Amino acid sequence: MAKSTTTPSKTNAKAKSKSSEKSTHIADGLRLILKAKHHDPFSFLGLHAVGDTYVYRTFLPGASEVSLKVDSKWIKLEKTHADGLFEATGFETTGTTALKTPCLLKISVGESAYETHDPYTCLLYTSLCPPAYLAYLGKGA
Repeated sequence: MAKSTTTPSKTNAKAKSKSSEKSTHIADGLRLILKAKHHDPFSFLGLHAVGDTYVYRTFLPGASEVSLKVDSKWIKLEKTHADGLFEATGFETTGTTALKTPCLLKISVGESAYETHDPYTCLLYTSLCPPAYLAYLGKGA
């Protein structure tokens, strides 16, 4: 039986390195969003695949609470930054309980609340849109 050449400590170091890279990417993206200097906010906000699950992010500085419509239920998003970043993870993109795009949000600001679709989950701009379709549209189709 052949021995593995990768030791557990090397495997753990690789996993920590990937986790660290992901954390750095998220921190950098957030920093640029907060400064309104992100060259591509669609790559950070909206619905994105992360490993074998999905993360949804929205930036609403004036909001006190944000909920996302999933199937027929409203799911409250976690406020992950005091300046207005809200997030949720673990969504499906297929099946009966899938998150539909564009995503419908319920936004509370003080005593008022309203519903709106999130522009960062528009089909053409999400990371879920096939690159060939984007290339097709880029040709003026």
